[in-house]
Amino acid sequence: MLDWIVVETLKQAEDALLFLKSLNMTGSFIALDRVQAMMADEFVPPENCQRLFDLIELEPEQERYRDAFYCAMGNTVVCQFLETALKTCFEDAWDLSIITLDGQHLVADGEITFYDMPVSGRMMSEGLPYYKTREDQSNSYDRLKMLQDQLQVNEQSQISLQRTLESVRTEYF
Repeated sequence: MLDWIVVETLKQAEDALLFLKSLNMTGSFIALDRVQAMMADEFVPPENCQRLFDLIELEPEQERYRDAFYCAMGNTVVCQFLETALKTCFEDAWDLSIITLDGQHLVADGEITFYDMPVSGRMMSEGLPYYKTREDQSNSYDRLKMLQDQLQVNEQSQISLQRTLESVRTEYF
C-alpha cells in the first residue's frame, strides 16, 4: 500500500526510474508537483471504521505531503476487528481496501494479506475457497457465520453433557 517514493518533481521521478531501469529494477513514484488528489470530502466511512487518511496527523511544514498520502491510501479504512472488516467488505458490499488493527488487509476482490504478505503459492492456497462473484463471497461469509453459531451451540451442549456425566459419576461411583 505505501510502496511509493515521493519526489518533488516529475523530472526527478523520471530520472529515478531511468536509474532503476539500468539496475533492472522498478519503482512507483508520486511527484508532488503533479499530484492532485481527488479527495472525497463527503466520504463517510462504514460503521465502526475510520478512513486511514483521516488518522494521519501532519506538522504544518509537512502539509505539502497531504495529497501524496491520499494518492497512496485513497479511501482505505481501518477496522478494529477482522469480523467487522469481513462484514464491511463482503456482507455490506463496500468496495474498499480495509485494514485491521492487528495488520490484516482485505481488498474487495477477496484477497486477504497479513502484514503485507499475501497468502499465495500452491501449499498455501490448497483448500482455500475461490470466489467467482461477490455473491459467492457473501454466501461463504453467511455459511461461516452459521457454522460459528452451530459451534457455539455444540460447545454449550458439550458443557451440559460433561456436567451430566460428572453427576452420574458421583452418584454411582
